[in-house]
Amino acid sequence: MMVIAYNVHCRGHAALKVGWSMAKLTESYCMELSQNTLRRQAQLDSMRALVESSDGKLAGVAGTERFASLSSSHMSQFCKAVRSGCSSEHESLPTVLVLETLAKKYTDEQFATAVRRGWAFCSLNASNHIAGRLTEMEIAMNLAAHYKRTGCMDTAVEACRAMCELGYLDAIAEWVKEYTGGEQFVLIWSVARRWWWFYYMDGCGW
Repeated sequence: MMVIAYNVHCRGHAALKVGWSMAKLTESYCMELSQNTLRRQAQLDSMRALVESSDGKLAGVAGTERFASLSSSHMSQFCKAVRSGCSSEHESLPTVLVLETLAKKYTDEQFATAVRRGWAFCSLNASNHIAGRLTEMEIAMNLAAHYKRTGCMDTAVEACRAMCELGYLDAIAEWVKEYTGGEQFVLIWSVARRWWWFYYMDGCGW
């Protein structure tokens, strides 16, 4: 399971609004990448494909990574995006994510520390597995993002199949293509914005 670029920026912005907590981030978990060369390469290739599909909204993959986050993934990717000067389409964030620019609106020393120095993760070895299940809305957002990038729903479906093994993925893809407002997917993005607003106002997002 991987992150969605827009969600990364949504959650990062929501955390900036309420204030970052380094104490909370110490509960983060990560998993060692495979020690099998081919499998490790496949994992890194999946990360690179995700970054390429984000249109500059996620930081690049160095190729020397040893671990993948299992929790706090959106927070760590947001910090990396800020550190790398990635672009953003979030309506409440600058078009280019730069720490100094964000600091003018959000004075948060803990966030600045997270961007500059990172934080400690609890590490699991490659034989462990912890994962959450993608919601249907997150899958729909992924399909829409991949379709906008490739112009082909079949390609978008195959990209999403690598992240989830949902038996009715094709049905969600059909709904996204036919009933969400054309190729701009207006319904998906408007619903997603309201969804995240309620999610955070309910206190569940952090």
